[in-house]
Amino acid sequence: MPVRQPPVSVRFWGLLLAGVLSLCAAYVALLLNTADYADVRALSQIQYHDEGYYFLPTRLSAAGFAFAQHVSAAAAIGLVLLAGWGLTRDRARPPLRELGRQAGQIAAGTLAGWRQLSRNQRRAAGLSLVLLTAGRVYFSLNYPYHTDEVASYDFFISRGLLAVSSFYPIPNNHILAGTLGWAFYQLSPAPWLVLRLPVLLTATAGTVALFAGLLRRSSFWVAFVSLNLFGWMQMSLNFATVGRGYWLLIGLAGLCFLAVVALRAPRPTAPHLAWAL
Repeated sequence: MPVRQPPVSVRFWGLLLAGVLSLCAAYVALLLNTADYADVRALSQIQYHDEGYYFLPTRLSAAGFAFAQHVSAAAAIGLVLLAGWGLTRDRARPPLRELGRQAGQIAAGTLAGWRQLSRNQRRAAGLSLVLLTAGRVYFSLNYPYHTDEVASYDFFISRGLLAVSSFYPIPNNHILAGTLGWAFYQLSPAPWLVLRLPVLLTATAGTVALFAGLLRRSSFWVAFVSLNLFGWMQMSLNFATVGRGYWLLIGLAGLCFLAVVALRAPRPTAPHLAWAL
């Protein structure tokens, strides 16, 4: 009979909310305070395409930008201090220890489930991932670049993180994927490395995570057949090829789905971890 987990306390919710808000505020403060007003004005010089070429005027004054910098820095400092104060309290230790214990329990259980598979099942899963990855790599190298990929590269990623994160004409609606592309752009401006490699890595990681989640919730064959059918669908292959954020969304939505399924169980085995996800 499974051991009943401690209930999720209000204290845990407070710590989780403070942690999320402090991270978001710190990112915004870092983004704004590492830029200057010339970077803001440069956004209005980016020519973007939406059934024609346009410029988007920047109507933020220098004083307004300075105010935003000061407010974002103050908010980030306040929230980080609040989160830090909460984490150092003795009362914070039990829910945090429980979160860590549940994460370790899920990781150990997933690894144990993999080890319990037969040798042929493990070989089939490994070969399936290799073949699927090879197919994705082939299309990634040979499929022509989509116009939205080119626009994302030319109008946003190559213009800097401020443009990626805060400048929002079409097609800059994949901000997290654009941020990953910007990070790879710092290593090399080669379009494939910037646009296609992050998507390939994201799709591979998402495939492995979803397979592991389905394996915990069902059987090997359910997970094996489901992921192969989905992975080789034309739309899935396209999303794993084109340098946008669709597979990133699929992977994160899949984790959320697995967390909701876990919470809907009569006796959730890892409610702290599920709510954190």
